[in-house]
Amino acid sequence: MSNLLQEHWSLLELVGIDSMVFSDGSIKIIDILSKENKEIVNTFGKEYYLSIVRETDLNEIVEKYDDDIWSNCQINDQIIIDNKFVFVCGEGEMGNEGFIVKLDMDGTMIWSLYSSSSNPFLRFSNYNGQLQVVSSAGFAVVVDVSTDNISIENNLS
Repeated sequence: MSNLLQEHWSLLELVGIDSMVFSDGSIKIIDILSKENKEIVNTFGKEYYLSIVRETDLNEIVEKYDDDIWSNCQINDQIIIDNKFVFVCGEGEMGNEGFIVKLDMDGTMIWSLYSSSSNPFLRFSNYNGQLQVVSSAGFAVVVDVSTDNISIENNLS
């Protein structure tokens, strides 16, 4: 499974559905949604949150979408963490899409996150030991590098 993912990543292509895809082919279907919250100025009055919808695998997704799941990506930023991992972020084919990829130091994909509602991810910042991946929508996906847990931060410093 990782060969297929790696082959497409070498072409700067990712699974282009709202998901977190892991090198073993397992997938978490995700939603990044927002609700109105006028108190959060930097996100244009929206509060973003992330939910995991269900778990599946790459075989099921490829079968469902007839192998038409790959989205071309453009890298906007990258960062090396602890000389162990490389994270890259950027945008998909449409203006509303963003992605994050975690690679090992050899460039092998460990996981990717793709969102059709996040807007492009522009840059990384380290904040209180967490990696923030900042979206052009004004929020950040926060990655715990050691556990790969992800969350949303709306109030950026």
